[in-house]
Order: sequence, then structure tokens, then C-alpha cells
Amino acid sequence: MTASHQARPLRREGQRRRQQIIEATLQLIARDGIRAVRHRAVAAEAGVPLAATTYYFRDIGQLLRESFEHFAAQRAGSVDGVRGTIAAHLEGAQEVAGTDRTEFLAREVSDTLAGYVLGQAGARDDRAIELAFRHEARRDAGLRALSQEQERQFAEDIASLLALVGSADPAADAQITLGVIYWLEAEAAFADLAENEVRRVVTRHVRHMLGLVERAD
Repeated sequence: MTASHQARPLRREGQRRRQQIIEATLQLIARDGIRAVRHRAVAAEAGVPLAATTYYFRDIGQLLRESFEHFAAQRAGSVDGVRGTIAAHLEGAQEVAGTDRTEFLAREVSDTLAGYVLGQAGARDDRAIELAFRHEARRDAGLRALSQEQERQFAEDIASLLALVGSADPAADAQITLGVIYWLEAEAAFADLAENEVRRVVTRHVRHMLGLVERAD
């Protein structure tokens, strides 16, 4: 067996061990918060020797940053799903005539975004992790840079969708939409905001963006 063949199992084992430590870190954050993330606690959570955490991650800062990158990649996949669904609605809207097209889009986009929010809120551990990282980003410059990049990409993705459905200012509306989404996710996850309230707020927000909000007399 050549040296390169011998190295491959070692690399795979190293990757598996790193992933194990990252997932344990996220579990620890979800349960006990970021302040609980210490090498000894992570090693115990992962079921690995203490030396493994310090071997693969030189300090807690690196461990948190790589854990955040892994977590953010998972959320990006959810956003991709929303983008694909709304793209399908846009294609379907081409078959709807006149002003009914905007009403069709408002209804379908509202339903899609509300479903996304409710799905995210149902993953309470993930929302706890997300809130913990957003708070820690205020203290850690490296984590803050990663968080800002993730937020920028998320906002750009939402802006591109809003442009397609007729927003007059997609960039500004994307920032507003992000605020609405984050608030609703947290309230639905931790304050028991009812599903019908989530759908009501999302629907009104989307109709505002599309100029369809009815005003009181």
C-alpha cells in the first residue's frame, strides 16, 4: 500500500472527528449557550479525548467560527428551497391575467414565506443557536465578519426574489423582510406566537410590498 493510500483513511478519520466536534459544539450551544463552549465541555459532549479538540481547533474562537460556517450552510439550503418554490409560482403566474396575477403572487408568496418561518420556528434548537451566534458576533470580530457575510448573502437572495415579484425597492424591502422573518421565527419558537398570527403578519407584509394593502376608511 502506498503512502497516499495510507493517508486517505487518516484524512477521512480527521474530517469525521472535526465534524463530530462541530456538531457537539452546536448541541452544547443549543442546550447551554455559547458561554458553555469550552474545550473540556465540547470533548465530553462529543465523546472524544480532550486532546482532540485542541488538536483540530487551536482555540475556542476558531471552533465557534467553523461551527457557525457549518450552521449557516444548513440555513442556506432552506433559503434555496424557498427560492425554488417562488420561482415556480412566478412561472405559474404567467398564466394568470391582469391584476389577478399580483393577487396570485401575493397569495402564493405569503404562503411560501409563512411556511418557511413556521418550519424554522419549529426547529427550536436551531433558532437558539442562531440567536446565540448573532449575540456573540457583537463580541467576536472574526465571527462578526462571517455573520455579516451570511446576512449579506441572505439579504441578496431575498432581494432577488422580491425583485421578481415586483418590489419597487428590493434591497430595502429585503432588509425589512429579514427583520420580519427573524422576529416571527423567534416569537413563534420561544413565545408561542400562533400559526394564524404568523400567517397574518406575513401576508400583510407581502401585500404591503406589492401595493395591495387595504386601508381603513
